[in-house]
Amino acid sequence: MKSIYLDLIGGISGDMFISAMIDLGVDFESLKQELNKLHLHGYYLQTGRQKQGAIEGQKFNVVVTTDHQPHHNHSHDHKHNTFAEIKHLIQQSDLSSWVKQKSIAIFERIAKAESKIHGVPIENVHFHETGAIDSIVDIVGACICLQMLEIQYVVASPVTDGTGFIECAHGKLPVPTPATFEILAQRQIPISQCEEQTEMITPTGASILAEFARAFTSLNNIKPQKIGYGVGSRTLKNRPNVLRVILFEQNEPLTEKDTAILEADIVNIIESNID
Repeated sequence: MKSIYLDLIGGISGDMFISAMIDLGVDFESLKQELNKLHLHGYYLQTGRQKQGAIEGQKFNVVVTTDHQPHHNHSHDHKHNTFAEIKHLIQQSDLSSWVKQKSIAIFERIAKAESKIHGVPIENVHFHETGAIDSIVDIVGACICLQMLEIQYVVASPVTDGTGFIECAHGKLPVPTPATFEILAQRQIPISQCEEQTEMITPTGASILAEFARAFTSLNNIKPQKIGYGVGSRTLKNRPNVLRVILFEQNEPLTEKDTAILEADIVNIIESNID
């Protein structure tokens, strides 16, 4: 069973995940072609080699060129997208059914967290940064990467975030941010803090973990087949801002819950290929 281990050396964000998956083997041109199925304009993509400390990896970046909106619907707000609008955008795209399902599920995790924190209906949640074009591309792109490499099982290292405060659209927020904490709590994912005075786990990164990772544990007797490094944008004091993704074959027996999840995913992938 084709599997990956997410080694959260310097945390995880949507762009770090895609960066590591490109380094692992996702073809950048094919990824761009798939993302074009969103019919979303006003951006272009960059990727290249970059160093964080002593580690060189891939750096994926979404460059926004204009205020944006889907070309087929001019009623969308230019700066903020609601969960309902983002869901409609994805549903109306030409992406595979599996990518649509998983992308919406990730956005829904963020929307549920923001809904609880700010006391607004889930469909009306304004995503601010996470509703911006780069985050739509990051979330959909992450799902495309998993489909392209035919990954069936995801495991991650224990989750560690930094401390202190960050500035965002809602003002100054503590680290871990309320959204990240709530997203992890939805799955009852354990989290620890380290001495880094900044955010290491973004809400998008937390939602990718919550949606796909079946366990959070240290490496245990796996046989690595290939390793990819995704470089982030933050400067950390005591570690590189890098996500390491390790490709391996899963030979351990799965739980009933894992089997049910995988069977549902495999059916969706088959449907997508038929489409």
